[in-house]
Amino acid sequence: ANMIVRNGFKCQFFAAERHDPALVQFVGDFARAAMTYQQMRRMKCGVLSRMCGMGDILLDDMAFTKKIGVEFCNDTAGTVWRWMQTVTKQEIDRQIEKDRDTFFVDPKLSYESHAEAVRMYLGFKRWLDDKGFGCFTAQFDIFGDDSVGPDRRFHQLPLYAASQLMADGYGYGAEGDMSCAAMVSAAHMLSDGGGNFTEMYMMDFKREAILMCHQGEGNWRLCRADRRPYLKNRVLSEGGLSNPPTPIFTPEPGRACILSLTHLTADRFRLVCAPGEILPDADLLHVDMPYLFFRPDSGVRSCVTSWLEQGGTHHEALVLGDRLDRIRLFCRLWNVEFVQL
Repeated sequence: ANMIVRNGFKCQFFAAERHDPALVQFVGDFARAAMTYQQMRRMKCGVLSRMCGMGDILLDDMAFTKKIGVEFCNDTAGTVWRWMQTVTKQEIDRQIEKDRDTFFVDPKLSYESHAEAVRMYLGFKRWLDDKGFGCFTAQFDIFGDDSVGPDRRFHQLPLYAASQLMADGYGYGAEGDMSCAAMVSAAHMLSDGGGNFTEMYMMDFKREAILMCHQGEGNWRLCRADRRPYLKNRVLSEGGLSNPPTPIFTPEPGRACILSLTHLTADRFRLVCAPGEILPDADLLHVDMPYLFFRPDSGVRSCVTSWLEQGGTHHEALVLGDRLDRIRLFCRLWNVEFVQL
């Protein structure tokens, strides 16, 4: 062990008797962390533009690929649109029937709007599979700016597509956040598909929790077992587009971690991790986005202050379950600084 450490080999150590159940847990956690590390070294991320002026998503692409392993591949919305044209009405109708079995579907959601959302989802999925992308990010403005008038190619934002693709196991980050998209992929692998994209929205001091949500994307497979996800006819005029069907849900209460991979300087990266609890609270009215209340173990004020001090970003990957040991092992394999708040 001394020679392994001195020669800089990546190795994890565990001391206990061989019949200790903790050894089995350690081996399982190590294997999952090692698998995640290997997958991230080979991963490609599809990038459809980046939001200007959003400084915390900026990074050095080459340094990221060298250190983290993920390759960023810039592409165009036109490529996705071409794949959308290959989707047949039969495929759309099958997915709509599947949605009716999965979701409580808003009676106000028209067939045309639902079908367009499905077409985008299946088009995005074919684009990802064709290019070999394990994750992707899309800057919303490109869909509204793509064209105007009745001949526009995109008619709604891909909120449904992003949600379905996360439920299928792909990583996702909004607004060109490539780092968060990669971390959502890692979260899936570290937690048996329990990864999600979210954002620190605001502090709730009465609950001693942080309200987490984003514009309408979320891994609906994390929906709590005692409720059914709702597919809403979402009124949203962003980009001058029509209403995007949006899955709305709250995740299963229990242990979770929120993660932010921060690029500090050159090849120095830091994973900011806040373990805590997803609360059972799901009583917000008129909220058109998937959301959750996250109570950090360190307390709201301490967690948020430390998050800012450590350079955590406003987008996060959510890891469902008690996966702290796996995350820590993963960072050691990655040789990335780990900061637990």
